[in-house]
Amino acid sequence: MRKSIVAVAVSTALLMGGVNLAQAKPHGFMGMQQGGPKIERLARALDLTDEQVAELDQAMSAKGVEMRQIGRAAFSLGEQLNTLDPLAADYQAKVEALKSEASTNAAQMVQMRADQQKILADVLTTEQLTKLQQLKEEKAKRFGERDGKHGGKHGEREFRGYERS
Repeated sequence: MRKSIVAVAVSTALLMGGVNLAQAKPHGFMGMQQGGPKIERLARALDLTDEQVAELDQAMSAKGVEMRQIGRAAFSLGEQLNTLDPLAADYQAKVEALKSEASTNAAQMVQMRADQQKILADVLTTEQLTKLQQLKEEKAKRFGERDGKHGGKHGEREFRGYERS
């Protein structure tokens, strides 16, 4: 019973990760589109040529479509899991089938992310790849510095934890 609960929890977590992808905007790589704000920032930051922008947009747009399809399938798995009757005789068999499909979807997503990294490596110069890596590290550092602080529309607040009264 405990293994089933853990398995369902893990499956649900994997499936919910796909929800964001299922609801993603219909743009290319990382929400980028030709002339869109993200591709423009990347082009400025890395000093991309027009040819590089066009090549990345074309290659990543196709990957984005595939990733959204897998995300929608993952969302569907979550819906299917929610409709299962835990008291049904075939409940565990259906859960196992959903877990298997979720595992396949997760593997496909990992492969597509790897493919995207390969595309970047093929299109960008060595200097641009180095700069991209630096930008990623800076972003990760900024994200890590937030440490409980919330920005954006909610304003800057420090997380005080949960205190019992």
